[in-house]
Amino acid sequence: LDASGAPRPSYVAFNFLSHELGTATYTGPVTQFAGIEGYAFTVPTGRVWVLWAPDEQPHDVALPAGTIRVLDKYGSPIAGSNGTISVSHPVYVELTS
Repeated sequence: LDASGAPRPSYVAFNFLSHELGTATYTGPVTQFAGIEGYAFTVPTGRVWVLWAPDEQPHDVALPAGTIRVLDKYGSPIAGSNGTISVSHPVYVELTS
């Protein structure tokens, strides 16, 4: 928190991470996208992938079947186009089981 008690961006990101993956179980790396690193988790409602680009440059990622929604590191929805999103900073891809 800052001096006035308002949350800093890192606090908001960590709070969302805790909410999104608090009960998750790690299942392995996500390796099918060039230039993208990621991890897969199972959660009570399905699966979650956390994806990011180590070079912080935008990379197009085709969303897999079963994608429910995509959220940025703060928990805000990300809109894609034709089943594709641009990934540079961490995103959460929520998937059915």
